[in-house]
Amino acid sequence: MLNKIKLANKILLSLLISFGLFVTGISFYSDWKNGDVKKDNLLSEMGSRVLLAGKAAYNPELSGENNEQSIINTNELEETDEVVEAIDENGIIQTAVLMNSGELEFKVDLQEADEVQEEKEQKEQEQMAQEAALKDVKFSFAAIGDAEMYSSKRGYEKELSKVLKKAEDDQPDFFLFTGDLIVATNNISEKIKGIINLIKKYHNNYYIAFGEHDLECGRPCVEQWKETMFGEKIASNDPGNMFHSFNFENTHFILLSTDWPTKHTIDQAQFDWLKQDLEKVDRAKIKNIIVAQHVPPITFFHKSAKNCYDMSCDKVMQKKLLDVYKKYKVDLVLSGHEHIFDHKVKDGIHFVLVGSVGQGERHEGMAKGDIYSLVKVEGEKINLFAYNAENDKLVREIKIKE
Repeated sequence: MLNKIKLANKILLSLLISFGLFVTGISFYSDWKNGDVKKDNLLSEMGSRVLLAGKAAYNPELSGENNEQSIINTNELEETDEVVEAIDENGIIQTAVLMNSGELEFKVDLQEADEVQEEKEQKEQEQMAQEAALKDVKFSFAAIGDAEMYSSKRGYEKELSKVLKKAEDDQPDFFLFTGDLIVATNNISEKIKGIINLIKKYHNNYYIAFGEHDLECGRPCVEQWKETMFGEKIASNDPGNMFHSFNFENTHFILLSTDWPTKHTIDQAQFDWLKQDLEKVDRAKIKNIIVAQHVPPITFFHKSAKNCYDMSCDKVMQKKLLDVYKKYKVDLVLSGHEHIFDHKVKDGIHFVLVGSVGQGERHEGMAKGDIYSLVKVEGEKINLFAYNAENDKLVREIKIKE
């Protein structure tokens, strides 16, 4: 008899608690509908997170850890996608999913709600793993400037071979040439095949930002380069674009053509392509942007600007180019053309003349010799080391991005 009385008391107590919770829920809902409770500050006497028809809330009167755990910051709703307890429009407390949009989707099936939570946690883990992998990325490349092999007066196969050999000793992932590898005035096919065969003796992975001497003969040079490098013949109505971009690990590379079809600048069509290319970069995956262009976009030497040797004689395009580099947070711009190594920073962007091979001293007081640049990328860090291949000495070290 005593046991039956205890059981009856337990049942009665449970019914009273359930009824109290139901009344509390109805009361919350009624107060909220009547405007007595602010949407962003809803009282949660349940001791846990409670939502009302799509609005997150908390009780400012509660204190202690429980209150902190019951808070949902409405500013973070866009990042929220989780299983919660919520009061529906009928005042019934149900399991629901708080969507990224901030809306509540009520789930009658608790298993389905759990699956949503598991999917969210899996995505978060995958994102964390991806971010960790991007931070662990390590690679390097050798940036090599003007050699102008097979010119009428000079031939730098010996000097270029020395630079390529020294650069390959550093075990870079690829070579990046900033143009003027040859002087294409005659015997074009022979010269192009010769320079490519020489490069491949040391590395099969290479990229070229073409310069004026590479394309000295105009469209015939464009056609020969494309046929030799890519095995493709371009149609007569093909503009013969010599610019392109690619991703390597966590870094986006852009190679511009500053001497075709225009000289010492880029035309509007190439600029439009550049903007579209930068707009498409996924910065969640791409942490660095590096540009290579033969003619530097900024002035390193006064006499170069005076003689239109850089982009200074097309100030409209020069400004547009520098503005777009700044807008899309380009980290590093590598150039040749000046036959020297130098470095400047403008608007937070590093501009580097990577050096040259076998060239005479064009500017007094600058480092001499067959200089190339080794660029090392570690996650979001970029460091550049300029080496003299003649004496194997470090000319300069630059922290591009820390």
